[in-house]
Amino acid sequence: MIRPRKTLEGLSPYPVSKIPRAGHICLDMNENPRGPSPRVMKALKELKEKHLYSYPDYQGLYSALADYTGLKGKNLILTCGGDEAIRIVLDAFVEEGEKVVLTTPTYSMYNLLLKLRGADLIELQYGKDLVFPQEKLFELAKTKPGAVILINPASPTGETIPLKTIEKTLELFKDVPVLLDETYHHYSGYSAVELVNKYPNLFILMTFSKAFSLAGLRLGYVISQEENITKLDLVNPPYPVSGPAVIAAAAALKDREFLREEVKKVEEEKKFLFKELASLDLEVRLTKTNFILVNFGKNALEIKKQLTERKILVRSLENYPPLQNYLRVSLGTRENHLAFLQALKEIIRPKIILFDLDGVLIDVNQSYLQAIRETVGFFSSNLPEWKEIQTQKQAGGFNNDWDLTCFLIEQRGLEVPRKTVIDKFQEFYLGNNFDGLIDKEKPLIRKDFLESLSANYKMGIVTGRPKPEAIYTLEKMGVLHFFQSLITMDDVPSKRGKPDPLGLELAIKELGSKHGFYIGDNPDDMKAARAAGLIPLGCLPPDFTSEDQKALKRAGARRILENINELEEILKCAVEV
Repeated sequence: MIRPRKTLEGLSPYPVSKIPRAGHICLDMNENPRGPSPRVMKALKELKEKHLYSYPDYQGLYSALADYTGLKGKNLILTCGGDEAIRIVLDAFVEEGEKVVLTTPTYSMYNLLLKLRGADLIELQYGKDLVFPQEKLFELAKTKPGAVILINPASPTGETIPLKTIEKTLELFKDVPVLLDETYHHYSGYSAVELVNKYPNLFILMTFSKAFSLAGLRLGYVISQEENITKLDLVNPPYPVSGPAVIAAAAALKDREFLREEVKKVEEEKKFLFKELASLDLEVRLTKTNFILVNFGKNALEIKKQLTERKILVRSLENYPPLQNYLRVSLGTRENHLAFLQALKEIIRPKIILFDLDGVLIDVNQSYLQAIRETVGFFSSNLPEWKEIQTQKQAGGFNNDWDLTCFLIEQRGLEVPRKTVIDKFQEFYLGNNFDGLIDKEKPLIRKDFLESLSANYKMGIVTGRPKPEAIYTLEKMGVLHFFQSLITMDDVPSKRGKPDPLGLELAIKELGSKHGFYIGDNPDDMKAARAAGLIPLGCLPPDFTSEDQKALKRAGARRILENINELEEILKCAVEV
């Protein structure tokens, strides 16, 4: 076996994902999935054969970059991506065995390239507060290291370094090359480019991979004083950037408005995600980059695994203390983020569980449904079949069974005052002092299961029943005390019953969390849950049909339970954070 260089011993390559990325939502690589400027796409479509068979001409791009940076072409050198920019600076200015100062945690390629260079790494550890350790850095000026590496904004911490700190570093380490990685500077809103002419020890790394959305073309560059650039030319390949990449970059630089709009969109999505993740009671660290950090506690890896199973990729920070409990989430499109949030809601253990009452917790076949039949039959000789009642329930649009009863009577060509219909309905249902059909109601959920749920979750009921009727049945079954919120028709204006989410929103406010399930038995329940930001779970009636399943699915049910007690299995798969 041929022995490699000693510096390769014990090293691992950069962890490029082995998961096929096609068909996945990729929020793991800090890419820009909205794509580059339309000018870039137009320029690439107009490529000629000569752009492929001849070596690239860099002069046009150098002129465009000079105009973009406010410097001169002699202050710039193109590289094959940002990684190659790091390598050539180290190759040109760091001797083997020299000490190099680097903050940590940081982009892992720095560690790898420094070890390949044979450098002696001095790591400046970020504390738990992730504040840049500037005082510790300044103290190291006395040691006269071979180089200092600063990343601003940093990855994966997302923290920024004030310009005055950068300038003080350049002054304290005046005879030391300082590599300033500004990969994410578009999102921070500032750059140290203005310091290049003042400080001969400053090297700034830039890339087209992030805000310009050209990661696939692998194009970066270094900015420094002319004398330094001539040294970098010695270690840079003669044609480091392809012809198509040059043409794309030049077109991208001409569309400054697109770049501004792109940065604005990232900020909008950042705020959106922060708000939505906060509603799931998750700790989120905002950054001055195109990613955020989300704390999932000890189960971060399990969350990542389950997201991957749902074809959503995020980045684990398990090897980056003190961020080992975080996942890094790139900022993509609103569609990407909605899918990510929906997946999280399904994965993370809910804080609250809301139930509809009739048909979910209580079997009402012999009570409410029978009262509908008998009331319609009282006013009409055309008694409705069970299937007719169920079909109308599947169609939705009825806030309560009184509305459905009135509708069925109208369908039979009769005009009966609503109050008259309700009085007769209540006569059948309540009888004299609650001895009517209401006494035939039976529980659908096990009492011991409800008891165990109440020990781990805040629970509530949102029902179209009048409050006295709901309380009567729940007390009779000995389960009322398990629920910390009970929202009934008495709490909601008549025109704001389900599918309006108001009732659910009232319960959410009382329980203090938006992260949870609403379990109902009809399409209006599912629509209300979605509108309230809860996960809709459909619960089928005891004598369900395939049409019942289809109606719930069409209305947005994420899962359909044939029996309410199946909820126990769903909750076992949830992850605690």
